[in-house]
Amino acid sequence: MHISYSPKLISSYHIELVGRDGKKGSISANQVFGWDGFKHKPATWWKDHDSSSIRHQVAPDFDEKYPEYYDGETSPCFNKALVIIGDPMHAIESTYRRFATKHINLLKEGAGLGSYQRGVNLPDIYNDIVKSGTDQTGFTHYIQSWYAASQDRSNWPEIKVVTAKVLYTNAADIARWLGVDEEEELAIFDGFNFNPKKRGTTIPQDVPADLREEVVKTFDGAFAIINKIEA
Repeated sequence: MHISYSPKLISSYHIELVGRDGKKGSISANQVFGWDGFKHKPATWWKDHDSSSIRHQVAPDFDEKYPEYYDGETSPCFNKALVIIGDPMHAIESTYRRFATKHINLLKEGAGLGSYQRGVNLPDIYNDIVKSGTDQTGFTHYIQSWYAASQDRSNWPEIKVVTAKVLYTNAADIARWLGVDEEEELAIFDGFNFNPKKRGTTIPQDVPADLREEVVKTFDGAFAIINKIEA
C-alpha cells in the first residue's frame, strides 16, 4: 500500500514509478481520483490487520477495476504500507487552495471530528483550531495514528512513514522495499534528489501572521514525529 497526503508533485512521481515497475500484485492506494478512499484514512480506520497484512472489505467497483486481485471477500490485502507525510501547515494550505474543504474534510471525518460546511474559509479553519487549542483538521491524528502503527509490529505489517525529504533521499532503497527489483529500474530512483528550494510557499495572503503562528503551536505533536523521522 502506498498512501500519501504529502504535496502531490513531491510524491506522485515516485508512486507512479513504483506502480509501473513494482511486482505484480502491488496496488497504490493513492488513486488519483480517490475512488477507493484509502489515502485519506488514518490507521485507526483499518480494523482488520495483524503482523502480516492490512485487510479491508472490498471497495465499490474494486472487483471490476482490479479483478486479478479480488478474492471475493477482503480485497485488497496489503502486506506493506508506505505512508508519506509532510508539514501539516503546508499540507492544509496547499490542499485548501486546490480543493477548499473537500479533502480536509476527508481527514477531519477520519479523525472523528465531523466536517466543515461548504464556504468555510482558511481563516475560519485556523480560528477554529486556535479556539479549541488542538488540531481540528485531522492531519495530526493521521500522522500520529500511522506512526503509532509503524511502531507496533505485533499488530501491523511493515509500515514506513516518511516525509518527502526522506523519500527522495532514499528513493531507490524505498522502491526496492516496495518490490522494484530490476537494477535498470532502480537506477531511475537513484537520480532522485530532494531540493527544498523547489517547494513554493503556501502562506496565504488572507491569514494574519499572528493567527498562523498560533496554529503552528497546535501541531507540536505532528512536528515532533516529522523531526524524528527526518533525524
